[in-house]
Amino acid sequence: MNILGMLLRISFKDWLIFATLVILVIALLQIRKLKKSLVQEVHKRLVPELMLELDLKEIGLFIKNESTMIAKEISIQDVDVDIEDFGYTMYFTLKFDIIEILRPNERIKLNFKAIHRGKEGPVRTPEGIIPHLTSASFRLIIDFYNIENLKFHAEFIRKLNKFVLDKLDAVQ
Repeated sequence: MNILGMLLRISFKDWLIFATLVILVIALLQIRKLKKSLVQEVHKRLVPELMLELDLKEIGLFIKNESTMIAKEISIQDVDVDIEDFGYTMYFTLKFDIIEILRPNERIKLNFKAIHRGKEGPVRTPEGIIPHLTSASFRLIIDFYNIENLKFHAEFIRKLNKFVLDKLDAVQ
């Protein structure tokens, strides 16, 4: 009863102030949420657009930055590839070097090693394995940063003689 008596003694003006305060807190929380969403959308626009290309004329696997943003610390995860060679299937793991920086509209040849899986033996040169990659299907997973040190994760799939971007995520 004591609490009910206190509530009844509160004037209309006090209730109005309390309701205004609650509405203000809710509005501030909504503004904070919208601000965070706006920042995320702005960061998404700052994503470098990377593309991969397998070029048989220059005998290489190339990465190109097709945006106006710099990409840096580009690392490609090791990938297992099954290659047909004269009717035999060979199993390789491709290990890529890290690219420090890729400027807008710059195209760089990827340096990698092709290591036999399950067998000890010499490492194949990229030039020796590139022609065989044209018929292989595989996925390349790339992690990179933009100029504002926001990390991104991209997955490319090799389909029909070209690489297709399958997935692109911002990493928190």
